[in-house]
Amino acid sequence: AVLGWAVRTAISPFYQREVRHVVARKIPPQSPYAAEVRGKARVEGECVTVDSLEALRQIEKDIPSSMTYSLADLQTYITQGCVIFFVFALPTKERARAFAGYGIYQRGVITILGRKKKSPFDLLFGIFREMLPAYRGQRYSDILRETREAYCHLHGVKFLGGTIAPDNRPS
Repeated sequence: AVLGWAVRTAISPFYQREVRHVVARKIPPQSPYAAEVRGKARVEGECVTVDSLEALRQIEKDIPSSMTYSLADLQTYITQGCVIFFVFALPTKERARAFAGYGIYQRGVITILGRKKKSPFDLLFGIFREMLPAYRGQRYSDILRETREAYCHLHGVKFLGGTIAPDNRPS
């Protein structure tokens, strides 16, 4: 074990191996993740689907600069044909509508570690998803998931896919 560690430490500056698992599933007629199916309380929020620059301009004032991707990056994804789902927590007495997270997806393309390949089947492939730390674990991902599946049903998409890093235990 020590010898293996020493060899990896010596070689790693010259060689780095990244691994991702590709996952895909067929979209069911009714989501098994829906709150009413699981019998759990649904979090109050909304999800906005953005597939054009004009739609992005309408909500850009609500998007914080603390996200992983900048507004310019999101505009680039939109021009490449991606769909972005933005999740917002509903307004309360204490605050206005709050940005909770987002997901970037592309139809018909598989993207792994920056490489793109056309998909042989009708697939909506997840490129990136982020929930802000204050909203993690509060079921806002359910809103994103339900909206994404509704989008797929509306546009005739049959499969959802994405990549997962082996060390990403929650995924």
